Amino acid sequence: MESRFRASPEFRKLKFFRVKNARLADPYELSQFPSGLEWLAERYAAGEFKRPSIRPSWWVFVNRQRVATYGGTKQWESTAVPKIKQIVADNY
Repeated sequence: MESRFRASPEFRKLKFFRVKNARLADPYELSQFPSGLEWLAERYAAGEFKRPSIRPSWWVFVNRQRVATYGGTKQWESTAVPKIKQIVADNY
């Protein structure tokens, strides 16, 4: 599912990070955010963003502002990928 998007020209223009916790039901912990996402970890800890109710989920940020959120796998190819590609085209 994700592998075709990772091979796309649009993906090469992105910075892709994965935040993953041990159990889906658990909240994210600051230590689970990779280097480079300290700003997001701080905003998450402050309550600006809630734990996604649908997993997997993708948050898309442009200039540290969330511009899109996608959840689940059923509409990844038909909905999320085209919209993310459009966000890339509009911003990069």
